[in-house]
Amino acid sequence: MSLKFGFVVAILSLVIGYLGSGGNLHVLLQPFEWLEIIGIAIGTFIISNPKPVQKALFANFHKIGKNSPYSRTESIEFLSIIFQFLKYANGAPLAEIEKQIDNPKQSNFFRKLYLVPNGEELIKFFCDYFRLTIMGFNKSHELEAIMDNHIDEKRIEIEKMADALLRLGDSLPALGIIVAVLGVVTAMGAVGAEPAILGARIASALIGTFIGVFLSYGIVTPIGLFLQKFCLEETLFFEAIKVAIISHVNGNPPSISIEFVRQTLPETIKPSFTELESKII
Repeated sequence: MSLKFGFVVAILSLVIGYLGSGGNLHVLLQPFEWLEIIGIAIGTFIISNPKPVQKALFANFHKIGKNSPYSRTESIEFLSIIFQFLKYANGAPLAEIEKQIDNPKQSNFFRKLYLVPNGEELIKFFCDYFRLTIMGFNKSHELEAIMDNHIDEKRIEIEKMADALLRLGDSLPALGIIVAVLGVVTAMGAVGAEPAILGARIASALIGTFIGVFLSYGIVTPIGLFLQKFCLEETLFFEAIKVAIISHVNGNPPSISIEFVRQTLPETIKPSFTELESKII
C-alpha cells in the first residue's frame, strides 16, 4: 500500500480517537505554534545540510506518492532494450556502436529507455561504461570494481539525503518542547485571569509538544524511511546494467547476459523467462 494511504489511516485514527475521547479539534488549530515549529525545522534543515543534500531531497520529494520505482512492465521494457543493444553490439562495427553511444537521444535503442524512471541517468551510466569496452578495455574484474564504486557513491548520496530527513524528524519533539515552553511563559502572564482563560492558554501551550511529536513520528520520519528505501531500490537497474556489461565483456551471448540480468531483479518486478522471451524474440 502507498505512503499516502498510510498517512490517511494514521491521521484518521488520530482524529477519530481524539474526538471519541471527548477532544475538541479546535484546540489543535494553533496556527502560530504550527508556524513556529515548521519554520524552525525548515531553518535548521537548511543550516545543517549542504545545498546538494537539499536539492536531492526536493528532487526526490515527488516520489512520495509512488509504491515502487519500477513496475513489471518497465522492467520488461528495460530488459528488452538491453538485450537488443547487446545483440546489435555483437555484430555491428565499432564505429557504428560508438555513434549509438555518443548520441543516445538519437538512438533507436535508448529512446524508449528515457521513459523509464531515472532513464537519463541509466543511459549515461550504460554509455559511459560500455564505451570502455569498445575502446578495448576487457578486464572485467577492474571494470566491475569501477562500476561498483559508482553505484556505491550513488547509495551514499541517497543515505545522506535520507539521514538529513531522519535527523530532522529526531529534532522535532525538542522543537515542540521549545515552543511549548514559550507558550507556558505566555500563559503565566495570564495568572490571575479567569480559570477558563488561563486553562485555554495552558492547553494551547501544550499543543506545541503534540505538534513536534506528531510531525516527527507521524510525518517526517516515515517519509525519510520511505524515500531511503525507494531510492535505494532505484539502484537495482544500475546493478542490472553492471551485470549486463560484465557478462558481455566475458564473451557471453546476449541471451545468457540478459538472463543473468533478469535474475538480479527482485521478484516483485522480475518477469518470467517466458514473458521476457516473448518480448525479445
